[in-house]
Amino acid sequence: MVLSGRIALITGASKGIGRAIALGFAKEGADLALCGRNMDQVRETAQEAERLGRRVLALRADVSSETDVRRMVDETLRIYGRIDILHNNAGVLYAHTLVDHPRDLWNETMAINVNGVLYGCQAVLPHMARQGYGRVINMSSILSALCVPSYGAYSVSKAAVNAITKTLAGEFRGKNILINGQHPGNIRTDMNPRGTHPVDLAVPTAVYLASLPEDGPTGKFFFNMKEMPEIY
Repeated sequence: MVLSGRIALITGASKGIGRAIALGFAKEGADLALCGRNMDQVRETAQEAERLGRRVLALRADVSSETDVRRMVDETLRIYGRIDILHNNAGVLYAHTLVDHPRDLWNETMAINVNGVLYGCQAVLPHMARQGYGRVINMSSILSALCVPSYGAYSVSKAAVNAITKTLAGEFRGKNILINGQHPGNIRTDMNPRGTHPVDLAVPTAVYLASLPEDGPTGKFFFNMKEMPEIY
């Protein structure tokens, strides 16, 4: 099991891609801290992971709140003493043209998709630096480059995630902290009911990035375990 002995913190772990990745990490030996806004669903994910023999901490956190994120990280460190893997998966998508995009939904998209990633990285990376090990995976999307009409806010948010990923990778280069982006693909979820692939498609790439060796890639973007072109 390639993640045996590792502690993984996963946001947006209540259902969909986040739940699939959590269970994928558990199958590879990681103990987990799982967060989401719906505690009933987070507990369901946690129970499934526990049945795989893993230790699991279930936490309620809204990643748009820096206070929630700091509390989530502090509690994970209190219980486990370290965080080896951070998967910033939490996100929202609303379909509106940019010209007519409701301001409240725009703000929510940026608060969760962008600020949530930044808050998580800001809270966890100093601890990873002190322990001399860390693997960070920021969920991005091919829409960050394709910019499909009516998905503008989501595209903008994921382009910002790409910039955060590249910048942080440079800032922590040479410290055994690898920070990469993951493009999950056109996966069928509650957020994307027209998706053509099951949530399990995202798991192998997440496991691959979570288990990279010290000389592995950083500041790159991956889909289906393959590095994406430098347009992201």
